[in-house]
Amino acid sequence: MKMIVITAIQMFEEDIVKMLKQNNVNAFSSTELVGYANKKSTTSADNWFGGGNGHKQSMLFFAFVPEDSVDAVFHAVEEFNGKQKTESRIHLAVLHVEKSN
Repeated sequence: MKMIVITAIQMFEEDIVKMLKQNNVNAFSSTELVGYANKKSTTSADNWFGGGNGHKQSMLFFAFVPEDSVDAVFHAVEEFNGKQKTESRIHLAVLHVEKSN
């Protein structure tokens, strides 16, 4: 089993929900959060909000998924990011779950 963690600006919330459902992630959690950008950051690679300083309305999603579902979600995120005209994008991390009940 794997745990996927997705962070993005709030503007992408509906896209992420649709993406998860289309890739058979039928149970997941989300929460709104405030993301902060370091004013010292000079490159967009260091600032995943895509520019600007201060705080941004953001989202955090997480789900426990079978290992064979991870690649489909990862591919969907990469495809979405590739079509974006903005610097901001969806970020996905995959974590191994040693035990769960």
